[in-house]
Amino acid sequence: MHSIFAHQSERFLELTESKPERDLSKEKPGLKSKNCYTGEDEQKGPLDWMVIFSISLSTALVKELEKQSVYVLPLLHRKCDIPILLREKVYADFTTSYEDGLQSLADRLAPEVDALILKGLMSDNYQTVRLSWNKATDSSRQAYIAIIKNKLSSDFNEEKRAAMTALYIIDRNILRPHLVGLASGSETTVVRNALLYIGELCMKEGISIVSQKMSDGTPHIRAAARDAYKKLQYK
Repeated sequence: MHSIFAHQSERFLELTESKPERDLSKEKPGLKSKNCYTGEDEQKGPLDWMVIFSISLSTALVKELEKQSVYVLPLLHRKCDIPILLREKVYADFTTSYEDGLQSLADRLAPEVDALILKGLMSDNYQTVRLSWNKATDSSRQAYIAIIKNKLSSDFNEEKRAAMTALYIIDRNILRPHLVGLASGSETTVVRNALLYIGELCMKEGISIVSQKMSDGTPHIRAAARDAYKKLQYK
């Protein structure tokens, strides 16, 4: 069994899976954190439910009524006695399968994301990224950014490159903190692109990795590092 948590950014809730495996029913009763609360029944002990929220439960319920948006979302791990305050709420049901529960949680939390727009944003083409970004609604843009930002740590190098391109067009301030780490990797095209953007953004904090890569054994990386170094020296 996996545990599911929602990490709340300014305008978007991003789902992640917690590993190693963690049984919700074994969480410490009454455990509170910024994002979750596990319940307890005096007679039956820990309950098989979890509520995701970023403020107190009572305040969150009031905010839901005021803002008409999701602040509290119960996760049902196994059939149990659901607390009175939560019985009328829509919940993510994990009792049938993990996959179905995760999908219902994602559907409830995430703003609507258009697959075609996301495909365009991840096209690794400047013009296509700009056109796709202009099609995204204001309310969904943080969702796209969160997805793209997550791709920077993808296992697939083409996704890393595409994510760098997208963030360079969409919001360079989001991309900046990740470039030195990406340039420190071993995959040629990812490192080369990261060095390119370090130079384009005139990132003085990247001078060390740029200098190091100027003596790299790969010609393409050495060339990108030299170009970045020149831009950093001129600024």
